Amino acid sequence: VIVVGAGDAGENAENTWLNMGGKTLSKIGSSEKVHVFTDAEKDGQDAELLSEFALGMTLRAYDFDE
Repeated sequence: VIVVGAGDAGENAENTWLNMGGKTLSKIGSSEKVHVFTDAEKDGQDAELLSEFALGMTLRAYDFDE
């Protein structure tokens, strides 16, 4: 179980959810199955925040193969 917190919505920096997504993926490692639950909807920006979180995970997983 990994628990990540963003603090108060009004005090979050611009890239808070993006960074949390990347850091979360780094802690997950090579797990085959992952469930992510958030409380973003109470801030009224659930779609935007969750897309930033997912983008952070995607950027963290990117592999620069040549």
